[in-house]
Order: sequence, then structure tokens, then C-alpha cells
Amino acid sequence: MHESTVSRVTSNKYMSTPRGIFELKYFFSSAISGTVDGDSHSAESVRHKIRQMIEAEDPKAILSDDTIVKILRDEGVDIARRTVAKYREAMKIGSSVQRRREKKTPGFDGPLVRPAVVVGRNLISISGCPLEQYDGF
Repeated sequence: MHESTVSRVTSNKYMSTPRGIFELKYFFSSAISGTVDGDSHSAESVRHKIRQMIEAEDPKAILSDDTIVKILRDEGVDIARRTVAKYREAMKIGSSVQRRREKKTPGFDGPLVRPAVVVGRNLISISGCPLEQYDGF
């Protein structure tokens, strides 16, 4: 049965359960086609795989959306980078740049950079303290 048929049949139909009233669509998830043998994967299982990969990633080797796509394709899931980004954002997981900042190696804060301006021949920090003599370019 085609996905659009199920979607049309379950539209505006509700089910009363001991836990409340749910739209029938709640009980169905969309399918993502596979790369081999036409197997399909539920969107929910793909989201779960993405979450597992990101939680297990090495802080020194954060996975980009493109890398996640390659890993999923190797596992037989045909998915676009944009879909990975959409699922990641829906799960409130940051981009690879954001995760890299969050998982930064402890004890390393990077180089100390102090914003400064040149006044005459002196390099003055934004706070107003002289830093060093400046000889120009």
C-alpha cells in the first residue's frame, strides 16, 4: 500500500485510547528507502541511528551531516544530507560546528586573543591597558 494512500485514509480520523485521543497519523511514520534490495527504513529508526552516532562521536572527530549520510548509506539507508540536518534539528542537536564547541577538549581554551586598537605607536587593548609598542606594517 502506498504511503499517500495511508496518509489520505488516516487524515482527520482519531482513536480514543486509555492514554487519550490521538490522530491515526500518530501511529504511522514515514519510510525512507534503502540503497539495496528496495528495503525501506522507518524515519523514526533513522532518527534513532543519527542520535546514536552523534552521542558516540569522538570529540576530536565530530561527524558532519555529510559524514553521517555516508555512514547511513553504507548501512543501506538512502538519505539526503538535508534530511539528516532536518532530523538533527528536530531532535534539538546542534550542527557539527556547535557540537565541536560544546565537546571541546577540556583544558584547552585556544589562543588568548584580546581585541586591540592602535593609538599612535601604542597597541591599546579595548579595556584601555597598553599591551606593547607597535611599529606598524
